[in-house]
Amino acid sequence: KTEADVTNALLAFNELEWDRDARCLLKLLGYVDETEFFDTVFGPGKWNKKLTVRYTIGSLWLNFINGGKNSLMHSWQVEGMRRHFKRMEELANGPGLDFEAFRTCISEEDREPYEEGG
Repeated sequence: KTEADVTNALLAFNELEWDRDARCLLKLLGYVDETEFFDTVFGPGKWNKKLTVRYTIGSLWLNFINGGKNSLMHSWQVEGMRRHFKRMEELANGPGLDFEAFRTCISEEDREPYEEGG
């Protein structure tokens, strides 16, 4: 592995990269944006506007797996996760994953890769 390979791998775990990837994954799942996802899970306007999907999901890699009541896995989110599951079920039985929206999102937000020595 070169310095560039290692740096590019680390950049994949960068906070901003995770946020971008989460936003793009939501598009793959048919959500317009984080707001629509949070409105589905937490209820319209009933969530902290500072939340990111990355925070609500948690991360074993970052040793952060419990966001308390803001976590998707908190017992308060059971009904909201059921709404999300119902939506995913409809997606699976209907139009399917939106790969075009995902590709567009990734390409719009993609960054230049790190170059060795730069």
